[in-house]
Amino acid sequence: MKTSLSSFRRSFVSLFVALFLLSAFHIAWAGDATPITENLSFQKGRIWKTDGYKVHFSTVNIRRDTITYKPDRSEREESIGVDQVIKVEIEKGSYALEYGVGLGVAGLIGSAIGVSTSNTEGFEPSSSAKNGIILSMTAVSGLIGVAIGSGQKKYETVYSSPEFQQKSSIRILPEIDGPTKTVGIRISYRF
Repeated sequence: MKTSLSSFRRSFVSLFVALFLLSAFHIAWAGDATPITENLSFQKGRIWKTDGYKVHFSTVNIRRDTITYKPDRSEREESIGVDQVIKVEIEKGSYALEYGVGLGVAGLIGSAIGVSTSNTEGFEPSSSAKNGIILSMTAVSGLIGVAIGSGQKKYETVYSSPEFQQKSSIRILPEIDGPTKTVGIRISYRF
């Protein structure tokens, strides 16, 4: 009983490590800045403003010099100059599939490692029992991923200000701490 608990714990530790890595590398890419030559209209999304605020809208109309939108839960239309907008994004579904597959694979790998390295103290479970554990952990991990991912909306950038456009970058830097004699990794992300 003690060994199955330790393999169960290892499986869940690997599941949470995978969840952490998946959320750490969740990247929102900036779209290409194209000059607006005609009216563009979209439904459901958000506007990133230069003052640091983000406005969720139900409809938006992007013109050459102004952006007109209806904020969520409001019938009043508002207008803002394009010089006050960093980017406009529209909803494109959720990350349910990506998170489900990612955590499902993590559950598969974690449970396979846990089952194969568990110390059974002379009692060897059957192959079908091991496969059942691996399959159920994979399914549960995948369902947890789908549940988490369905709450994460996916966005596509339809307008990006040329002034504020910059490429996203991830930097992985080693860190050595002399007093504690430890080596670590620092991940920095610029968007």
